Amino acid sequence: MEAWVRIEEPVEEDTNAFILIKGTYDEGVSAAFVKGYAIRYDYKDEKLIGSVYTSLGVLRSVEGPGLAFDTWFHIAVVYDGLSLILYANSRERARAVFDTPRPLHHNPYYHPVSVGPGLYGVVDEVRIWAKSLTQPEIFDLFFCPPPADMDGVLLYLPFNAAYESGTQTEGFSQWCTPDSLEGMQMTCLHVEIIQQRVGGGGLNDTNTTGTRRIPDTPMTGDGVAHLAKSRSFVVDVQPEVSTDLYPSLMKVMARDVCNYAYTKSKNELFELELERYRWNYFSPDPPHNPHPVRERLGGKLTALSTVQPGTCTVPNFPRMPYRKGDEHNFVYPFVMAGLYEFEVNANDDSIDSIEAKGLLQEFADRGPGSLLVVAGTPVRVELEGLDRPFVAGQPGVVYGTAFDQYDNQLMEEFPIFVEITMVGENWTVTPEPAVTFDKLTGCYSIAFTAPHSPVSGAYTFIVTARNPDIHLSTLPAIPSFRPQPSPWRRVLVDGDITPTAAHRFEHSSVTYKGDIYIFGGALFDKSYLNSLAVLENADGCAGKDAFAYVKTIELNSSMPYHGAPVVELIVNTQELVLAGRLTKHCTDILFKAPSNGPPLEFYVDPYPGCNSTETRIYVRLPEGILADGGPESITMAYGNAYVTGNSYHAPKLLFEFYDGFEEPELDSRWSPVASCSMEPLPEPVHTLNTSFAYSGHGSLYVRDAQRGGLLARLPRELDRFHLRAWLWDSDYNVSAHFISSDFESCGATANRDPTFSRPNNLFSRVAVMGMYTKSSVLKYCVGAPWQSVPPQAPKRAAQWRRLDVWSSPETGMSAAVDGVTVKTAPPINASRVVISAGLSVDIPIGANIAGGHAHWDDIVLATWYPHIHSRVAGIEEDEMVDVVESRSWHMVNTSGTHPPPPRYSHTAVVSGDKMWVFGGERSSYAFNDLWSFDFATSTWSHVLPRGIEFPAPRYDHSAAVVVHPDGEECMVVLGGRDGETIFSDMWEFCFSSSTWTLLAGSTAAGKRFGHAAAAPSGSSVMYLFGGYVERDFQARSGGVFQEGSFSRGFFRCNASECIELTYGCREALFMGNTADAIGIAPRYGHTLHATPNGVALVLYGGSNLDAKDGLTGIFRYDIDACNWEKLEMDGEDQSRYEHAVGISHGGIIVQGGHSAGTYMNDLNFFPVQ
Repeated sequence: MEAWVRIEEPVEEDTNAFILIKGTYDEGVSAAFVKGYAIRYDYKDEKLIGSVYTSLGVLRSVEGPGLAFDTWFHIAVVYDGLSLILYANSRERARAVFDTPRPLHHNPYYHPVSVGPGLYGVVDEVRIWAKSLTQPEIFDLFFCPPPADMDGVLLYLPFNAAYESGTQTEGFSQWCTPDSLEGMQMTCLHVEIIQQRVGGGGLNDTNTTGTRRIPDTPMTGDGVAHLAKSRSFVVDVQPEVSTDLYPSLMKVMARDVCNYAYTKSKNELFELELERYRWNYFSPDPPHNPHPVRERLGGKLTALSTVQPGTCTVPNFPRMPYRKGDEHNFVYPFVMAGLYEFEVNANDDSIDSIEAKGLLQEFADRGPGSLLVVAGTPVRVELEGLDRPFVAGQPGVVYGTAFDQYDNQLMEEFPIFVEITMVGENWTVTPEPAVTFDKLTGCYSIAFTAPHSPVSGAYTFIVTARNPDIHLSTLPAIPSFRPQPSPWRRVLVDGDITPTAAHRFEHSSVTYKGDIYIFGGALFDKSYLNSLAVLENADGCAGKDAFAYVKTIELNSSMPYHGAPVVELIVNTQELVLAGRLTKHCTDILFKAPSNGPPLEFYVDPYPGCNSTETRIYVRLPEGILADGGPESITMAYGNAYVTGNSYHAPKLLFEFYDGFEEPELDSRWSPVASCSMEPLPEPVHTLNTSFAYSGHGSLYVRDAQRGGLLARLPRELDRFHLRAWLWDSDYNVSAHFISSDFESCGATANRDPTFSRPNNLFSRVAVMGMYTKSSVLKYCVGAPWQSVPPQAPKRAAQWRRLDVWSSPETGMSAAVDGVTVKTAPPINASRVVISAGLSVDIPIGANIAGGHAHWDDIVLATWYPHIHSRVAGIEEDEMVDVVESRSWHMVNTSGTHPPPPRYSHTAVVSGDKMWVFGGERSSYAFNDLWSFDFATSTWSHVLPRGIEFPAPRYDHSAAVVVHPDGEECMVVLGGRDGETIFSDMWEFCFSSSTWTLLAGSTAAGKRFGHAAAAPSGSSVMYLFGGYVERDFQARSGGVFQEGSFSRGFFRCNASECIELTYGCREALFMGNTADAIGIAPRYGHTLHATPNGVALVLYGGSNLDAKDGLTGIFRYDIDACNWEKLEMDGEDQSRYEHAVGISHGGIIVQGGHSAGTYMNDLNFFPVQ
């Protein structure tokens, strides 16, 4: 029995005053014998008396000292059958102990309970329980209403509703709960208000009817209960935070013992304990406890809570008023990123209660919580790789790592912008880097094409955050580089052969969608041509799929192998990375068949991986390449930072079986089976895991105490093979995991020998490798039958171990752990890949074993050819080239249409999807016909212009496509000759109207032929350079050319006017280098092209009387800067004239022409930005 009471001094000494009585009101007032229970207050003797009736006239009682007047007390009387205890405010005031236990007497008839007969004062929160409460329960609950379900409550009178006398008030019990319909309607318990008497203590001695609201009743005040660590709980935990200060790391909802919001809150009421840790998967120790283990890093960190007042919570009872509740907030200034575990302690020293202090119950039950702290806002980017060589025109890479103010590395991508600018020169190209981010390493790759090597100055990296409010520094403080000059690079084509039909000079060339088309010209025997050849995928040097180097790999075999064997190559990729030629992930490699043949499938083994002196790379050789034993050679093309992978890096196509466990679902080739019988299982016990792997992001995981396996059958049985797998051993002293290439079932036979033979046959030919602690706890085991590996082999430990099995008819079978041979035997065949866990063998030493957990990764089963040998060339033997996946010459089939007559010294331009050919000469006959070639249909058409005006027949003229302001594209033709006359006129043919228009009968360029012209894409301006000029020609600038001389005149033509730029640009903001200043010789038979981005012109080749063998040097004209520069070159320069050039995004490809009296048929590339 319990109640809150505030006793007042009586007007008269009335000894019959009951706080609670099992009886009627009148029985209480008259002090009739109570056959039930009661709490009585004796005013005369100032005693508090509790009593219970136990039948047969026995009334057991306990008496305690009285209470102070006008003070609230919580009174409880507890009877447990043997003792009767009296509590005031949860403290024991009296105890009566009886000799024999006696239960309460139960009255099976209707009898009421009365509250307050004869009492002067106030009574509240009356509760009668069907059980005895302990002192801690009383302490925790005396401020609390009963639970919402009223479990164990016989009667609860809250007196929270005021009604008139004669009506009812609320009453509840286990069978009449507050949230039941009957309880709300007050129909299940009848509680009648008879009288309330208030008197004494200065109050009038009056009888009043009805109930009365008492403002200071304990159960209506806010926050009267004490803090409870069992009910307070953590919310709003940030699972991931950064080292930037968060407004809230987590919150604690403080609850009192009644599970209400605890409102007597204060700062520092709760303490947060943090400790950084990591999962350590590795240990050199012998087997004992399984890994990974939680490894704590540093000491504990603490933070104290602050109160956030004013929040509201809804109490459990619908009728209870809303109470204000306090949230307690934690903020912690993290400086180190990583995993943290945390716990929260209650810290209320103002209350002497085990409930108010100590670890919150949720942490005591489930252990510490966990949160991830990541690096905050970056303040610094460290760049690596700037000290490596960069070659002009060759895509290179610089690696960047971002750090916050506390030197934590950012492992999530933060948007950055990288600009590469020139310091020291005003007229260079700004590279546009491609920035990618690797989540596995937290590293940025900044790929860019190194511009042409400048005469002076250096290129500087500027790294900024895309968020303008964030300022980044770099390390080094001024990151810069100077690219080395590039050599001429041989352009490799499929088959490494240029057809005889491409062996020509004074032909024309155009570039269309990355292909170079050459038309006309003359063969080395000076026969005229009208055939059309195409170099497909010529523009691979644009930077996205071309490779800059080739490495030769020589192959031979001591015995012939038919088919397409897979070979293992050892390549020193470290020297290539350090030389700046290869990315450190080896994504930019491609293997090709002999004579620059088709690409070959390959796989870079993650052990030891890229950037190693002994990188293992597996390559499938072409069919029959070693049918006679060799020697043969293949090539490894490499070097392009833009290439992040290609379809030929394909282990699943290369090997008989491969699984790196990187896919989101388990490979469909696996079937779940029982570990011993290999019978099918409904579900696999092995699962994919992305938290731990040997390489990549994923591995195959099986937790401990599992029995089961995975079976993948090979499409064909192999008599020569190599099985390789990576196994992580948890280092547990009970474990059973193995991999096999031929295990069928326990007790089965393979290769005529029992799989598990009796007695142990050490030469059994079944390949089984792994852990089997029934055989050996300390060592790895090999079977079958199971035997521990030799002493020199690596011992069991929490490590990744490489397991290998090789077998061939010539060599027999051998097995190794981390490269140490542990078994040899006669040869076996491979028919499957089996991974098993928890193997149980029907022999005494192997019965009923359940394995510890394990990870598998990067499983390979490949054909094996031990007699194939290779020699991989060193870096000093590698050649810088331009090679792509496939680039080939083809003669264009134009059957069904009539091509133009054979000719040379003509011009060809591209507009839309057509090539337009004009003029030319054949056997001293000059043409002025116009032809178009449709690239889509491979058809020629003779174009008949409209109108009556058209140019005179000519050759050695120039042509370029310009775009008028209204968008119309036109071909501008200037100069040339017909054998007798040198022309100075300028004509325009507009493609949409199919009309010729004479723009000028003569221009400032005068009469000339053998010059070259180019127009930037989309521009209305045409530029022309050089040529042979008529005698007595005088330039407007006053420069006089010798009679009948070669020229280095440079002009810009727009509409009908040409302006000379030979001596600079009048409108330029500053004077750049002129052609004369950098030594560009007068010339004839050269080429001039605009770069695809329209910012520059490229001049190459030609000849004059002083250089009859051809001129060397490549010159670049920066249009905006009005500046000529000679491009730096590494190695021997090449002379060429009457050649063809294909312009690409990466540079120029030179084909055909003359050099030093020789008709050339090679292809060469030089990078120009």
